[in-house]
This record gives sequence, structure tokens and C-alpha cells, in this order.
Amino acid sequence: MCIRDRYLTIEKLRDTNIPLWIVIAGAIGVGKSTLSRKIAANFGIRHVIGTDIVRDILRKTLSKDIAPQLHAPSYLAYKTLRPIYNTRYDEVIIGYENHSKYVNIGIEALLNRAAMENISIIIEGEHLLPSFFDKETIKISNLIYITISLEDEKVHLENLSSQYSREKDELIKHFKNIRKIHDFLVHETNIRKLPVIESNDKEAVLANVRKYIIEKAKKVIF
Repeated sequence: MCIRDRYLTIEKLRDTNIPLWIVIAGAIGVGKSTLSRKIAANFGIRHVIGTDIVRDILRKTLSKDIAPQLHAPSYLAYKTLRPIYNTRYDEVIIGYENHSKYVNIGIEALLNRAAMENISIIIEGEHLLPSFFDKETIKISNLIYITISLEDEKVHLENLSSQYSREKDELIKHFKNIRKIHDFLVHETNIRKLPVIESNDKEAVLANVRKYIIEKAKKVIF
């Protein structure tokens, strides 16, 4: 699609007053936040919310005694679980799922609010497992779910070193767990036949995500 056609589609979408609800999932350090801000600027979306913010709000509401997994980092939440003796399941992933399911409560509230107010929104974060969205929600024409993948582990590790300051050492120390979450998110997205977009090339990932959103938007407005 040429730049002119892309521009006309975006303008047509704005004229129809149909909101876009864009969900960008991905592990820590794959470039979701930067990408989300650029997509927001491209489409004139004013509301960009990271799931870390939702998590922090919920931590104020749900005490550590009630939701211990929520109060641990996603990649260490397994340490708060009761002993699990079934070795078929990876404990890091079980902890991550239990951590993320609490955050999903807030995500549902955000999407419901966006629908009530008829506003466009981008929600980005590591907690956005596609299995937490029911089939009918995923099928909503103006809800766009994307998972960002970063297959090059070296680049992923470099991102953690460059993008984070206070948490950098901790993230690098537990990089193996973060990669497990990365691979699990990608797998869960693939088996549901939802889009996974590679972010190794920052310019390419922006172009590919933008293209996918426009193609979805065209189905809504034409």
C-alpha cells in the first residue's frame, strides 16, 4: 500500500468515529513500548497504557497475602507458588500465567471503558496472553491483537541492557526465564492463528505493524 492510500485509510477511519482497540503483547525487552508510541502517533491515538501500570494499581488493591504472584516479577512469580509435583508443566510459565491473570482483570476494565466512551486505545505489555481473551472478544472487528517477537537472543539481551537502568542487572540475571515467557507468548499466539511480528529490524516492525493495522481497519470501514 502506498503512502497516499495509507493516509486516506487513516483519515477515513477518523471520519467514521470507529475506535481502534490495539493490543500489543510481548515479553520484556522486545520493543513494545517504543513501537506503541509510534503507532499511536501514526494513528492519532491519545491513550497508550502499559500493563505494568495496571499491575501496579492492582498491587495497591490486592495485598501480597491475597495475590502473592502479582507482587513478584512475572519471571519470578513461580517462587510464590505452592509446591508443584507435576513435571509436565514449566514452573516459570505457571508463575507467569498466575501473575498475568490478575492483570487481566484490569485489562478487561480498560477495554470495557474504551467501548463505553467510544475511544481508541493501545494496550501494550507482557501480560496480554491471548488465552485470557475469550473467542468473541478476539473476533471483534476493531480489536487488533498482535504479539511482538524477537528471535535473536543477543539483540534481546542488548535491549535489556540499553532500555532499562534500575532493573537491568536483575533482568539480565533472569534472562533465561524472560526468554521462556517470550517463547510461550509466541507459541500461544501462533496456535490461535493470531499475528506474530518479528522486531529484529525496528523500521521493519513499525512498517509491518502499521500495515497490519491498516488492513484490519479497512475491513471495519469499507
